[in-house]
Amino acid sequence: MISYIRNFYSNISKIEKISFSLFAFFPISLILGNLAINLSLILIAFIFLIDLRINKDLSFIKDKIFWLLIIFFLSQIPSLVFSIDPINSFPRVLKILLIIPFILLIKRNITNHRVQFEKRIFGFWSIIVLITTLDVLFEILFGYNIFGYSGNSLGYFGDTEGTIKGRIASFFGEELIVGGFLGAFSLITIGYLMRFHGKYKKTIIMSALILIMISFLIGERSNFIKFFIPVTIILFFFIKLNFKYKLTLSLLLILMLFISYNYNTLLKHRYSYLINFAVDKNAISNYLKRSQYGAHYDTAYSIFKDNKLFGVGLKNFRNECNKEKYLNSQFEMSKQRCATHPHQIYFEILSETGIFGFISFLIFMVVSIYLSLRTYIEKKNIFQLMSIFYVVTFLIPILPSGSFFSTFYSSLFWINYGVMVSYIKK
Repeated sequence: MISYIRNFYSNISKIEKISFSLFAFFPISLILGNLAINLSLILIAFIFLIDLRINKDLSFIKDKIFWLLIIFFLSQIPSLVFSIDPINSFPRVLKILLIIPFILLIKRNITNHRVQFEKRIFGFWSIIVLITTLDVLFEILFGYNIFGYSGNSLGYFGDTEGTIKGRIASFFGEELIVGGFLGAFSLITIGYLMRFHGKYKKTIIMSALILIMISFLIGERSNFIKFFIPVTIILFFFIKLNFKYKLTLSLLLILMLFISYNYNTLLKHRYSYLINFAVDKNAISNYLKRSQYGAHYDTAYSIFKDNKLFGVGLKNFRNECNKEKYLNSQFEMSKQRCATHPHQIYFEILSETGIFGFISFLIFMVVSIYLSLRTYIEKKNIFQLMSIFYVVTFLIPILPSGSFFSTFYSSLFWINYGVMVSYIKK
């Protein structure tokens, strides 16, 4: 262990050691909760400023990503000015400002110590993914996690198709977000195995298939789809191995998913809607009109139509959605239309930042992804590819999502975005 710690911090300055530690333990802060996440963001920003003062390195000013982030931050100011509750919106706008040093410090660490950062930080994240996966599996098998907590103790949840009991909570207690957490870091884990243990191709494929299976059993459908798509692409197009072996393992996975689906009534209830989408041309329309998600989307769109330019301000969907004028009898669950956010990233941005914020967001994302893809084509860095996959699938329309501006889900996004853009030349 002493040798591992010594190697972890070899050939870097004291300030960089602190920086490495904060990023290494960042996934743990996500497990601990919003207070730990916000504290980590503040400390990382503080470390960035100290490093700036010590080294007086202003080269980031020439970095196109820095200016892209600045423009994105400035694009949120109008929604704050025109917010129906500016005090409520201000902390979220401020958090976007904190993201700038967060991204810049990731990029500086990867630029200056790429191999060490990839091997140590991404390796440590992979250990956290392994521990979390084992805990999820333990809860699936025994009904409670290694600390004795059970998702079943949460009782029945107001699900969009009815009520579902017993979804997996793992380390997150009352929050049913472990699927999103694993999805955000499992791609990096697969990349880590491919980069540093590439000769064990069969082990990598088996690990990826196990992660897919675990994601399915967790029961978070949207996160399962967002994870399943990129991993399938990676397995078939980025790992060079006998096609028959891949096909055999894939058929085995399909068989395991089929058995789990048919012999677990809770999973069958949840995933049957995905099957309906594939066979019924009206499935999506019917689903939205009968589900709470559909009611959220309809309400968010109606709020946008009433506040087209700048929206109602960040974190104000929850304050606006209860108004009687947004009740729509065409949606069966319209009376349950209100929530902390619309559960879909595009409707959230439209309703809270208006068309100005929405267009700014699209430009920000398109430019970021374009620059990242161009760099990947040139350098072929597997970690950049994994983060590109995550960011792109995060932006899939229609699928439900966590709040883009919330502490937890925004942190999952920004840590992957930071890795994605860190390989772009200044």
